[in-house]
Amino acid sequence: MDSRLVLAVLLAMLSWGFLGTYGQNSTSTGAQNITNTTSGNMTSGNMTAGGNMTAGNMTAGGNMTAGDMTAGGNMTAGGHMTAGNMTAGGNMTAGGNMTAGGHMTAGGNMTTGGNMTAGNMTAGGNMTAGGNMTAGGHMTAGGNMTTGGNMTAGGHMTAGNMTAGGNMTAGGHMTAGGNMTAGNMTTGGNMTAGGNMTTGGNMTAGNMTTGNMTTGGNMTAGGNMTAGGNMTTGGNMTAGGNMTAGGNMTAGGNMTAGGNMTAGNMTTGGNMTTGGHMTTGGHMTTGGHMTTGGHMTAGGHMTTGGHMTTGGHMTTGGHMTSGGHMTAGGNMTTGGNMTAGGNMTTGGNMTAGNMTTGGNTTPTMAPFVANTTVENLTAAPSRSGCGSSRLCASEPSDCDPSTPGSCFFVSANQQNGQDFEFELSGESDGFLGTVLSLDTMLGGNDTAYICANNNGSVRFFSALLNNGMLTRTPLDVNNVRGRINGRTIQCTFSARIPSSITTRMTRTTSFSTSIITGSFNPSSGDLGAPTARVTTNIVNLANAGATVTNTGNNSTNTTASPANTAHGVTVHYSLMQSLLITLVVVGLAML
Repeated sequence: MDSRLVLAVLLAMLSWGFLGTYGQNSTSTGAQNITNTTSGNMTSGNMTAGGNMTAGNMTAGGNMTAGDMTAGGNMTAGGHMTAGNMTAGGNMTAGGNMTAGGHMTAGGNMTTGGNMTAGNMTAGGNMTAGGNMTAGGHMTAGGNMTTGGNMTAGGHMTAGNMTAGGNMTAGGHMTAGGNMTAGNMTTGGNMTAGGNMTTGGNMTAGNMTTGNMTTGGNMTAGGNMTAGGNMTTGGNMTAGGNMTAGGNMTAGGNMTAGGNMTAGNMTTGGNMTTGGHMTTGGHMTTGGHMTTGGHMTAGGHMTTGGHMTTGGHMTTGGHMTSGGHMTAGGNMTTGGNMTAGGNMTTGGNMTAGNMTTGGNTTPTMAPFVANTTVENLTAAPSRSGCGSSRLCASEPSDCDPSTPGSCFFVSANQQNGQDFEFELSGESDGFLGTVLSLDTMLGGNDTAYICANNNGSVRFFSALLNNGMLTRTPLDVNNVRGRINGRTIQCTFSARIPSSITTRMTRTTSFSTSIITGSFNPSSGDLGAPTARVTTNIVNLANAGATVTNTGNNSTNTTASPANTAHGVTVHYSLMQSLLITLVVVGLAML
């Protein structure tokens, strides 16, 4: 063959190879390695670059490997995709694993049949992996985030719907606009879903907020736990803050909140405990103990297999049932029956249809701090609330202590159990007081509360009235306020009816109430003999609407005037004065 012909053939072959490698587009039907290549579209079997790989669309039937990998369009590999940073303006798809030592970013969807691993992972569309999805930083998808294995992010995790066949873990916040579903769900920050939150294992977060919240294991939030719908767990349910469900709240184990617990129906197989209030519009049921630092309120039935304890009021529209002790610092009230296998104890009132206990029924009272220091009374007592919120007695019957005029007035407003707030108004040059007696005869160690005119200011005393004499005695009184206007003395105070009264019979709030006046010596502090201005029938002070009758003239809702008062204390001192006058007259006659 002519040497010139051979040379021409070789030059033609070299020219064809040059055009195939460095032309505008690169296409190969066989396996080929590509190194340090920049082009428009890039298509190959295996694609490998020791440096960076940049193209319009990037497609490999096998593996795709580079330092940084950037495609203005789609990036697709039938095998594994591995790079430092991986960026695609469109979709990013790998049949095998997708791994970036740095960031992984796709303007469209990000999909791999194997594992997806990167520093930060961001997709404008959906993010899907058949295996595990792992980001050392944040994981963000504008659409849905789905993996058949575990989903893990060192930072925040954000998507539309978020679904993992395994565990879902984030060091920061976990946020889904739709539903959130996994085996175990754990985040160091907040967990928020616009739809439902469901896990077959445990659910753990700072604050937890969603529509329905369901877990087969434990549900734990360091802050608040809030569900617009139902909250259900097969294990324990625990929140450091408030626990709130618009629907039902159900736990197979214990239910615990550091704040308030609120739901439609509330049910747990273990203990139910909250540091704040426990409130349900429906039924409240627990197989263990039920404990709250605040109020416990149920629109339906309240049932526990163990003890039922609250620092405040315990109230239910249905039945209240406890297998153990039932204890409330405030009032205990139920529209149905109240039943306890142990003791039933309350610091306030106990009210029910039927009341049954296997132990003792004991209304107890919280500690009372006595303080008779008199503060200035800025607003005068009035008849406001008489007959509706407080019991009132006066002379004349229409006496209004807030308006000028000579009249006597006393009111009692129950605060809790034996604790009452009193208002007192009347005219005296010495002292004005009110007396509580178990009968209508004054003088049998009856409790008296005295407001005296101490040179133009009020001085307060508590005392016992016996045989016409007032003996000062410390009693449980506080919040004393008073003022003097001419001869008018007005004072208000809170008092706990003492055991010295109530131990003579079962604890009661029913007494005869009197208003008394007498002289007072500001220098010595001596109280003179009392004169009764008003004495009522025995009435229940806690019943604001009770009928009050003056035992002196039998008029209803009125009290006797001084001229019509016939009282043992007054008669006793009038007789002594008459005897003294008679002796003086006889002595003068003998001179």
